[in-house]
Amino acid sequence: MCDMEDMNFETLSSELIHAVRGRRSQAALSRHLGYRSNVVYAWESGRAWPTAADFFGAIRRLGKPVEPSLRQFYQLPSEAKALPELHKAEGIAAFLNDLRGRTTVNELARAAQRSRFAVARWLKGQAELRLPDFLRLVQCATLRVLDLLAGFVDPSTLPSVAAAWRALESARRLAYEMPWSQAVLRVLELDSYRKLPRHEPGFIANWLQISTTAEKIGVIGV
Repeated sequence: MCDMEDMNFETLSSELIHAVRGRRSQAALSRHLGYRSNVVYAWESGRAWPTAADFFGAIRRLGKPVEPSLRQFYQLPSEAKALPELHKAEGIAAFLNDLRGRTTVNELARAAQRSRFAVARWLKGQAELRLPDFLRLVQCATLRVLDLLAGFVDPSTLPSVAAAWRALESARRLAYEMPWSQAVLRVLELDSYRKLPRHEPGFIANWLQISTTAEKIGVIGV
């Protein structure tokens, strides 16, 4: 099940489009993308949405290659496998299918709170999905939608997810600087630890087979 309690994907989509637009006016970007109307205004105001493929197509039109960001997301070297072309509907479908792995259509639809019929059509490339639904499915399939966006914009500049991004970055720094801290957290959640009248020095060290010094650092870190 994906964690969507603190994410409004419509709001996030508006903020994302605004961030990608940068200093260009909405009308100027609309013209640059080949639209006669001010479609960017409609996107940012939530009156309409680009498809996921149209959004990534817009990024390419702005001279921002998508592939390096995808390689960063996948953590793949430059010579690794070819990546899906997200500016095409079939590329979006291939990307989502790759991300969901063994997750069934029913499971993904239930997590995303979307109909099974709609999700099945999106995954088969039979229908294009709007940007908010694309972001929703990425989050439900991986819990890493912010990592994907980080390849294109700084998530800390997106108001609705800035706090979540800072918390994620802090947790990763803690895990890197104090690798035992995450394991210590898991031990603190054990029933056997919770039943202790007070913290018992050495309990965590004995459970994890680490030194008491490492235990102290981990407890201070969390």
